[in-house]
Order: sequence, then C-alpha cells, then structure tokens
Amino acid sequence: MELIALEKKEWDEIKSDIKEIKNALASHGKMSAPKKWGTASDLEKLLGIKRRTVYHYVSKGIVTAHKVGGVLLFDLEQIGLKIQNE
Repeated sequence: MELIALEKKEWDEIKSDIKEIKNALASHGKMSAPKKWGTASDLEKLLGIKRRTVYHYVSKGIVTAHKVGGVLLFDLEQIGLKIQNE
C-alpha cells in the first residue's frame, strides 16, 4: 500500500467513520462494519471476485483500503460509484 496525503475534511470524515465502526463493534461484540464500509469478504461478494483478487486490486491501487485495528476496510459506496462510472 502507498502513503497518501489527506485534506482535513477527508481526515475528519475518516475519523468519524472509525468512530462509527468502533461503536458498531462495541454494540455487536464482534467484527462488523457499518453499511458504508465493508471487509474484503464483502468486497468479494460485491464484485464477484476471489480474496486474492481483492488484495491484488489493493496492491495495484485499483481499490483503496483503510487498515483499522488490523482489518482492511473498503469504502463500498466509493467502489460502487467507481464501478457505475466505468
């Protein structure tokens, strides 16, 4: 993965999303992500691809992942929009 620079607005949005994820984890007692964010497993189902392909897309910069607590999370909304525009 590569290091990216974020604008303050983008960083605030990510912090807000992380807070939402933490709340979801606390309320469920297990790993689950709010609807906007998904795991590699969710991305597999969304795109109909294998886990290896998900990680290949991340390494090539095709999709962006955010690592939170050792788990890669994907912005499903952003990926969905990217797919629609192609």
